[in-house]
Amino acid sequence: MRWPRAELWAPFVVGLVIGGGLWNLQRFRNRVERYETARLRHLSLLVGLTLSQLPDRERRSFLERVVRSETAVYAIWVDASGTLQGAATAFPGYLPLRAPSRTVAPDLRARKTPLGTVLEIRTPLPEGDTLFLGTPYFLVESWLQPLYTQGVLTLLSMGVLLAALLWLGIRKERAEEARRQLASRIQQERSQHAAFVRLAREVAHEMKTPLSVISLSLQHMERESDPDRLAPFIQTLRSQVDTLVQRVQTLLDQETPLSLNQEPISTTDMMQQLERLFAPAAAEKRVSLQVEVEPGTLYGDREWLLQALVNAFQNALEAAPPGSTITLRCRHSREGWTCSIQDQGPGIPPDQADLVFLPGYSSKPGGTGIGLSVVRRVVEAHGGKVWMEHPPEGGTRLMMHFPDRHL
Repeated sequence: MRWPRAELWAPFVVGLVIGGGLWNLQRFRNRVERYETARLRHLSLLVGLTLSQLPDRERRSFLERVVRSETAVYAIWVDASGTLQGAATAFPGYLPLRAPSRTVAPDLRARKTPLGTVLEIRTPLPEGDTLFLGTPYFLVESWLQPLYTQGVLTLLSMGVLLAALLWLGIRKERAEEARRQLASRIQQERSQHAAFVRLAREVAHEMKTPLSVISLSLQHMERESDPDRLAPFIQTLRSQVDTLVQRVQTLLDQETPLSLNQEPISTTDMMQQLERLFAPAAAEKRVSLQVEVEPGTLYGDREWLLQALVNAFQNALEAAPPGSTITLRCRHSREGWTCSIQDQGPGIPPDQADLVFLPGYSSKPGGTGIGLSVVRRVVEAHGGKVWMEHPPEGGTRLMMHFPDRHL
């Protein structure tokens, strides 16, 4: 059984600890108040019974003894008509019955006096008389309120500490998850790279023989044919064969850095060449090409850069539906050149945006996973970086950034 993520249950645990502690504190406070109320009722009953059995001349002195014993802060005896018959109070010259009060129970009131809160209970006596007895609840408040406040502060401190520990646990869990994902991704990249190297070597091995035959045939044509008439065509074929041989050699050794022939390249010329290469295929698929290039000079290897752009454009053309548009932009900024190729195809899921650059990885049926990996290798060899974006209008935008000059 897998536990829910810590972000879900951690606030519940903190709230449970603080809420449970506050509930128990309030429960303890209520118990103390109920105990004091029961004690006052018992005391008032005893004083009332004793008072009813005493003669009138001894009742006032008895009330004074009750107050002097500090059992009560005042004791007042009133007859049925409301006339004061006797009183003893710890407040000389002050009548507590006139102090503001609030009802706690039908027979019980809490009064605010100069000394603090006093619990007052009204006890009926024989012949319609009434006894008002006030006990010093402020003595209980003097230790109960600080205890309650300290308990609340302790609970809040515990809650903050627990929240901090849970937060650290969540961060540790996230870090562990990130490490596991990174390890998995590294393992996946290694597997993809190994598979790509095997595939590249197999393809390169198969290409070497026919390329050798073509090269030998061209040499034979140069010796046997009219050199003036066939020389330009033979030179073009030889140049392309040499380029293919170089590419095959590169594929045979993936660990060797690309050998770049740095030169200034006109961005306008290179993009126009790319547009000419793909215009027939785009027209056949009924896909429009939109090129927005800022004139300028990009330093790099013309052949390799053109190869990377061809691979990226081919990938966009395969994804573009009929009637859509492929947009090629190239802009210069202080950081260098940024080129983008955007299609209106189905797009790439965000979780695969980095995987498409892995050697051998392809999300298309029958794909080899070579095209975009070559794009990344060429761009990074020029000191740049490549990434995928997901435009709000849909499709995919391949971004390539090149510094102004990479030596």
